[in-house]
Amino acid sequence: MGLFCTVVWRFWHMCNLVLHGSPNQDFLEVSYWCKNFLYEYHNCVDSRNLALPRNIHNRNSWRPSDLNFYKINYDAEVNASEGRVGFGVVIRDHTGFVLASCSRSVDACFDARMVEILAICRWVIFSKDCGLSPCTIESDATVVVKWINDGGHLESASGVILTDISLLISNLCVVSVKHVPRLANCVAHGVVKLVLTGIEDLFWIEATVLM
Repeated sequence: MGLFCTVVWRFWHMCNLVLHGSPNQDFLEVSYWCKNFLYEYHNCVDSRNLALPRNIHNRNSWRPSDLNFYKINYDAEVNASEGRVGFGVVIRDHTGFVLASCSRSVDACFDARMVEILAICRWVIFSKDCGLSPCTIESDATVVVKWINDGGHLESASGVILTDISLLISNLCVVSVKHVPRLANCVAHGVVKLVLTGIEDLFWIEATVLM
């Protein structure tokens, strides 16, 4: 069933790419791609579950938002060897249902903190465009979350973007920006890893979300 669902999802994604002007899709490799995707996913999940005691796993796992609120989990990563950065976001409701997800990669050379700052700015706007507010934001980037909450480093090179983030947060019903452990942010991290492997930019939104 897992393989079937992955194949359907992959076909849906590739058909969308063709509809939007990317005709060079190799549909014959769907089965191979999906099997590798599931293999890597199960290896990752199994290794995490075996490595962690049960009480630690529960404490660090993702938790849903309060009723009538949405939760944004985002991540970003630098691939210095290829001069690329990846951005990923997953937005879920209080039941944990994924309402929107997006991942992008761009050719750029930023340090890790600048990439995290650019990511949170981009995904707050993405949440507004999807009509998903009020919301909370979670990230495993400790320093960036602290800068946003404390209003620090506004005079630094990234100060302009941090100021924009503060304005966006105050105007878009963002309830809080919180730091969480990597294990509570692993879905967003996985989305970033996927797009950095060479997969095309991904965009998905539940139709009923659109305003």
